[in-house]
Amino acid sequence: MKTPDNYNPPSLRSANRIPRIVRILAVALVLIALAGFIFFLANWANSRDRQEIIPTATPTATATPIPTNTPTASPLPTPTPESRSEGEPRKPDDASPTPNIPDTPVPNPTAAPTRTPTPTPTPTYTPTPSPTPTPEVPIMLEIRARGALIDLGFRDVAVASVQEAEWHDTSLACGPVEGNNPAVAIKGWIITFQQNDDTWKFHVANNGEDEIIINCTDAPVKDQNIVNLVEALKLRNASKLTFSRGNGEGGYSTVGIVEDAPAVAEFIDALDISIPIENTELCETTFKLDFATPDGTQSIHFFCEDDWFRIGGEHPLWNEAQGAMPRSILDLISPFLAAQPMPSLPPDPE
Repeated sequence: MKTPDNYNPPSLRSANRIPRIVRILAVALVLIALAGFIFFLANWANSRDRQEIIPTATPTATATPIPTNTPTASPLPTPTPESRSEGEPRKPDDASPTPNIPDTPVPNPTAAPTRTPTPTPTPTYTPTPSPTPTPEVPIMLEIRARGALIDLGFRDVAVASVQEAEWHDTSLACGPVEGNNPAVAIKGWIITFQQNDDTWKFHVANNGEDEIIINCTDAPVKDQNIVNLVEALKLRNASKLTFSRGNGEGGYSTVGIVEDAPAVAEFIDALDISIPIENTELCETTFKLDFATPDGTQSIHFFCEDDWFRIGGEHPLWNEAQGAMPRSILDLISPFLAAQPMPSLPPDPE
């Protein structure tokens, strides 16, 4: 019996249907997996796009806050496990409480302080000291000093130095001198001459109309010993003054007495001066002034035969020396001598 060409038995049809279903399911699974992968890629791309378009906030400059000491909240004690019985469920109250930390106040921006420019120090100007000019000696004093050297046989001498000086009497600190040496401040010059290895030192001064030129090269030049008789003898408290003269027999005769306070003060003021001593030769005085003071009588001897300005005494301050009397004392004593003959020294004993 001939079977038609399009005839398929049921068993054959059933066998062919199973592979077909398997293939359909496989294709469906691949499609589902592909769709899921596409969906994942779409979501991932979408999230990337959102991140790129979200504008980023531009940071603004904020003032640096001044650090403050913020009190730190002390946490409450956490209950230990021993506070619950074993197996007891944990209650909400057993949870560790979260400390309530206060918000730290944000300080307001502090304005930047205005910067004060530091002043540039002004340099201190230090003037250059001017050289001390050489004192100018009156030409006649220099000529006379050179003349004294010419008399000694020295002609080609040069001035090595000139120095200003001040002395207390006409000895110009080159004593001793004889006669007429009053205590008076005298300004002058010290001239040093030089020729080869030889040097000479002259003390020169103008004493009013008188010129004083003293070669002090070989003289015992030294600082003058100065004394103020008013202070040394405490004459400010004197109440009476007696003026006496020598009688030639070793004693004194009273010439006048001054008790008037203003007149006594005149004599005291006249002696209130620095008097140089130990720069003159000794001589025998013929007059004396006795000042009556609370400490006793203080005697001052003066006047020699050839030196009316000689002054001294027996007080230890003189140290067996004499000095120069001020001119002002001579002016005060002159009225007492107006009716008196000039004093004379007693004759030398034979």
